[in-house]
Amino acid sequence: MAKKVNVVAPAKINITLDVIKKRSDGFHNIESIMQTLELEDSLNLQLINQGIQLETEASNIPLGEENLAWKAARLMFEKFKLPGGVKLTLKKNIPVQAGLAGGSTDAAAVIRGIAELFELEPYSTKILEIAASIGSDVTYFLFGGTKLVSGKGEKIWELPDLPPKKICLITFPFGLSTPGVYRYWRGRETLHRSRKVLPAVFSGSWEKVEKEAGNDLEPYAIKKAPVIGKVLEKIRKAGLGPAHLSGSGPTIVVYDTGAELLKKELGGFRIKIFNTRTKEKDFIKK
Repeated sequence: MAKKVNVVAPAKINITLDVIKKRSDGFHNIESIMQTLELEDSLNLQLINQGIQLETEASNIPLGEENLAWKAARLMFEKFKLPGGVKLTLKKNIPVQAGLAGGSTDAAAVIRGIAELFELEPYSTKILEIAASIGSDVTYFLFGGTKLVSGKGEKIWELPDLPPKKICLITFPFGLSTPGVYRYWRGRETLHRSRKVLPAVFSGSWEKVEKEAGNDLEPYAIKKAPVIGKVLEKIRKAGLGPAHLSGSGPTIVVYDTGAELLKKELGGFRIKIFNTRTKEKDFIKK
């Protein structure tokens, strides 16, 4: 049995996000095509005598039960009755509350890391139950790549990985609470973009995928933060490529336009713009 392991935790974008209905448990049923990115956090897991320790240089995340990575470690040790404890050292690169699922991917990375340390089956029913209990996107990050996600995020449908593609992310100097954005949703009929984009995914055509890409939560995120709408309007009026919100925002995904051109056109906004690439599902080890 290994004493320590390094794991990566990639961000994701929602190529599509359809909100189907509100559930009795307060969550929402969704359908979404998700895609992992090269943008990633990294975690070092080292076995210790007892307890769970989380260390990070990031100043804006909790270090205890409120942190999903810490919670994932506790649940893994409790549910599998594992001996000892674990020290988690987190290098944070993914913006917090940005619609990129940074907390969920960190939790999934901890699950994968502990499974490797103790030689557990990483896709066992118990592990999938643990992931689903932590958060809506955690199950997806046990798999990664291009996937159709449904239910409240715990149902994962295998798709062929789209070829790697350069994209731009636009981030803002604030985050948005996912529950806060969902509270604005009032049963608006979805456009079912996820179903429409499936043939394009199977054909491997990003050009066709981009025509159907979009997000039901976009108008509600704009209500919470109108500057998102102003940036999107500027991008679309300038013909700078397809663009849409990721997750509950505020991050904007832009296809087919580089960061330098976007910086030139959007210089009046307090935003950060950077290039990244989509990433296939083989990301578990670094």
